[in-house]
Amino acid sequence: MRAVKVLPKGQITLPKEMRKSLGIKEGDTLVIEKSDRDIILKKGKTIHDYIGFLAKPPVPIEEVIEKAIEKTTNANRQVDKDKQWEGLFNSLEKFSDDFMNLREQPELQKRHVTKLTKRKKT
Repeated sequence: MRAVKVLPKGQITLPKEMRKSLGIKEGDTLVIEKSDRDIILKKGKTIHDYIGFLAKPPVPIEEVIEKAIEKTTNANRQVDKDKQWEGLFNSLEKFSDDFMNLREQPELQKRHVTKLTKRKKT
C-alpha cells in the first residue's frame, strides 16, 4: 500500500511503479468508484482496448479523420467574406411590413440548465 498526497485541485499522482505494472499511460481513462470509506480506481476501457475484438473497419480511421478535417475546412472556405451578409439582406424583402410590430408572445418555459465543462485536448 502506498500513500499519495491530494493536491489543491484534488489531483493525485499515481506512483510510477503502479502505472507501469498496470500499463497506465498519460491520457488513459481511469474509472473511480466510491464505497463506504474507500475510493477504488480502475483502468477504464476505451475503443483502443477493443482493437482486435471488433471487425476491421472498411477504411482506416486515419483516412476518416483526414476526410472529416478536409470537409470541415472546405465548408469554412465556402463563405465569401465580402458577401457573407448578402443572403440576409436579400431575404429581408420576404418579411411582411408589420413583422416588427408587437405581437403577443407565449409565456417562456423554464429550462433546465446543465453546466458544460471544457474537455481537455489530448
